[in-house]
Amino acid sequence: MTWLLALICVLRAAANKGQNQYYISYNKESTDQFMKNCRWWASNLQLFCNERSESVYDGEKDLLVYKMTFSSGFVIEALSSNPNNIRGKGGDVVVDEAAFIEQLDEIVRAITALVLWSPERSIVLVSTADTVDNPFHQYCEKAKKGEKGMAYYQMGFKEAIEKGLYRRICFLSGQKWSKESERSWEQGIRDLYAPFGDAELDCIPLDYSQNGLFKAEDFVLMSWEEFAKIESAIHDEAIAFDLATTGRDMGDRQKGRDPFYTFGVHMMRHKKIYIIADIIYAQVNVEDGDEMIMNWVKEKKVKKLVLEQEPTSRFISSMRKRLKGTCKVIGSRPVGDKVLRAKPFLNETVLGNVAILPFKDRRKLISLFCRWPPPQPLPLISDSVDATVHAYNSIALKPVQIPVGSR
Repeated sequence: MTWLLALICVLRAAANKGQNQYYISYNKESTDQFMKNCRWWASNLQLFCNERSESVYDGEKDLLVYKMTFSSGFVIEALSSNPNNIRGKGGDVVVDEAAFIEQLDEIVRAITALVLWSPERSIVLVSTADTVDNPFHQYCEKAKKGEKGMAYYQMGFKEAIEKGLYRRICFLSGQKWSKESERSWEQGIRDLYAPFGDAELDCIPLDYSQNGLFKAEDFVLMSWEEFAKIESAIHDEAIAFDLATTGRDMGDRQKGRDPFYTFGVHMMRHKKIYIIADIIYAQVNVEDGDEMIMNWVKEKKVKKLVLEQEPTSRFISSMRKRLKGTCKVIGSRPVGDKVLRAKPFLNETVLGNVAILPFKDRRKLISLFCRWPPPQPLPLISDSVDATVHAYNSIALKPVQIPVGSR
């Protein structure tokens, strides 16, 4: 689908009465591939264009902006997923892998203004399916109903094969096509994407809402006003991080796997009530992850930091040296089955003893909890629960042991 959209963007940008084309995706790798596709189409269609890339400052980091300018004067430009970057632009917009862009609603709100100036302008949201509670799925449902002039197009793996996908692969690779080889190839691809083939291949969003162990109604939604009444009487608090710093975890989305996150949870305890005060998460390398952890601890002024401890890791001792005098650093070694480890915290939610303050990602955190445990570890879902369990265990009330025969 993205390859076809690259062709459409090239044709529209090259036309004398065309439009500027803007491309937005969730990571640099997707952007690189899209611009390569545009170059391929422009070259094979013999359409002249100048291409350049430039570094711009966006928020707190430098970004590489790609731009192709055609003889028509129109451009194909790749932008970051910051909603502010699209404001004031004029042209068509393609949002690729929209289900994996965190601020999708804000981006759609920003680009909707573009079509007001010209009925010929278009907004295209394209993506692999994710989950039923994802904003992209909500847009798909609205498009199916024809709301606001939207149209819905779907191409699943099975339909693509029926339309000649594997035949084309055989033609380009010099292989001989047969029905038997096609069936074998299809099964191999499905085995590769299992157990997420429905979403990755067949455009069927995943629904964890009925399968998760946590229930949304079990969490207490505490207001800032309610918290202010007990803030001075907090009995214990901690920040805990679940780490994701290996090469495998930091890789791009490949073969149905997303990059994992370094995920932090700030939790407090007031009597028997456990309060999730805030969360932080990012896909970062080792060095940036260390900085994120230290800065958050200092910002929250928390005196207890819990870090997941791997058997051969020296990370805990390193952080103890770097945060000496700031907070106590505790290593938490995961032992046994994840569901059993989470059971005490799960029980507290069922009893109504877990409250969540109204920070920005409160609704998202509850959604992540309600989709746990997934069939296999998934980014954010697994990360959020692991970090929360680490935090809970560090401040949980311990049962009082009463000696037998005591008076």
